[in-house]
Amino acid sequence: MRRVDGYCRCINGNHFTTTLVFGKKSETRAQLQASQKNSVNDVHHLIQLQYELIAKFPYRFTSDEVLFQVYAKKQDLTESEFEEARKIFYSKGQSCLRTSPLAKSYGFGIHHDEIGRIALFGMETAEYQSFLNDNRIEAFVGVGNIPSLKIMEQFNFVKEGVLREHWPVVDGYDDSEVFSKLYSEYINETTTR
Repeated sequence: MRRVDGYCRCINGNHFTTTLVFGKKSETRAQLQASQKNSVNDVHHLIQLQYELIAKFPYRFTSDEVLFQVYAKKQDLTESEFEEARKIFYSKGQSCLRTSPLAKSYGFGIHHDEIGRIALFGMETAEYQSFLNDNRIEAFVGVGNIPSLKIMEQFNFVKEGVLREHWPVVDGYDDSEVFSKLYSEYINETTTR
């Protein structure tokens, strides 16, 4: 199991597997639901669409599929337009689902299963807590992905090496730098602060 907080490769798709994107709770789900019922704000509508797709259909969609489905709904696309729209949508860099307020503000963990399909877990759930009991956190960062490399440094991850031609991209494969943090290292850091 890999757990990720603040890491994502956002070029040509976001391919997490067996990963939990940590949630950070600054607003309650009641606030989420109330703001969406009363708001015509585009951001709240986006959050609601993401939430509905993931919560109603756990482990059915990948994060890329959720992002595209929300885009298609906002653009009012018909299914016959999806193929061409997907090419356009994925030709540009996209924000990762980990940047969604679902994880950043409302305290949902976004779990990616072995083939990348996602489900939501509230921070207070037993499932979320069980994901946190892993001894090792791993992150795979594209070589040259400066923002993600800075995050690895900021959180004191240890670089373990490079996986050659590890990550599929449109025109072949990219190398990935492998980083890790052990639970004991995390505990030592939090008790010495």
